[in-house]
Amino acid sequence: MKILMVATCVLMLCFSSSHAWAQNCKPDVSQVDKISKQQQDYWLQTLSTSEVAITISLRNGATSSSISVQIDKQEAAATSNTQFQSPLHAEKGNQFYFGLKNGEPLAFVATSVSNNAKVSGSFMAGLSGKNLYTSVVLVADVQDKDLATLREALTRKPIDAVRILLADNVRIDKPVDDKTGNKMMEKFLCFYQSLDEKGIDLSAVGPPPVPPSDASISGKYIRKDKTSDYIELKPDGTFSLQLNGRGYTGNYGVQANALTIHISSRRASTARLSGNAVTFSDGNAYEKEAEQQKTATQLTIDQIIQMVAAKLPDDIIITTIRKSGSKFDLNPDALIKLKTAGVSDAVLRAMSQ
Repeated sequence: MKILMVATCVLMLCFSSSHAWAQNCKPDVSQVDKISKQQQDYWLQTLSTSEVAITISLRNGATSSSISVQIDKQEAAATSNTQFQSPLHAEKGNQFYFGLKNGEPLAFVATSVSNNAKVSGSFMAGLSGKNLYTSVVLVADVQDKDLATLREALTRKPIDAVRILLADNVRIDKPVDDKTGNKMMEKFLCFYQSLDEKGIDLSAVGPPPVPPSDASISGKYIRKDKTSDYIELKPDGTFSLQLNGRGYTGNYGVQANALTIHISSRRASTARLSGNAVTFSDGNAYEKEAEQQKTATQLTIDQIIQMVAAKLPDDIIITTIRKSGSKFDLNPDALIKLKTAGVSDAVLRAMSQ
């Protein structure tokens, strides 16, 4: 157990890098994200160190916030490498819960996870001389509107228990003593105070959507230097944004050639509209995706039979069906007609989708 506590302390010190643990509501860790170049502030609190170490992390970034739970465990010594397999494994969608003193429990769903295991030597590891150290992290991204709903509970009622549901029905339940629960509540108070100081108004959800006056503005814009990123401006004045693997939603407005987007209640971002291109203030440029021309002609069952009679390959027929977007009325008589004409099962499945 001493080794586990030492390992946990080393992990927390490494995570903080050269940043000292701060007091008086300052974040425990403050750093600049290497990808987004944005400030990230963290508040950390260890809830349990018995058997497994459980640490809660609160993150406040420029455009998003998250609450995560980390599990660290030193497994029993093994006599062979094949025994170094931990039952602790997280998957996206796993849940964790905070039990609140004199309150209803709060549930969080992991939007991302990480699983790490390390085999290292130790004089306390028995004959094998090796121990397995397992670290599992579940991260739940939390929107501003949800933070507003949770504020009353998290800043006024201490956590008295934590429950973590992992893959393969593995469940971890740990009580939290009053002293630790009050410390965690103080972390939440500091976390929310930081949001307030940054001007993030959790009592609001941003301006109501206003449909753009020019309908041609709506559409999907793909980032030129990174095609996995895009922003879709919808006709009703709302948008969806995919940026660095994360999804955001909100409202947007257009005035002349200026585009303003509001991600929830956070600070607005601006961009310049020029033809079919959108260029944001950070220099990232997005180009409007060409609208696919809709096929006016719907394929018929007789045309499918004609293609089969012409001995066209199944993959050609299936591709033609999918590109056309045709819908078929596959009633019993139609199915018998198609099968009698020699239409394959693969083509029938494509027609039924």
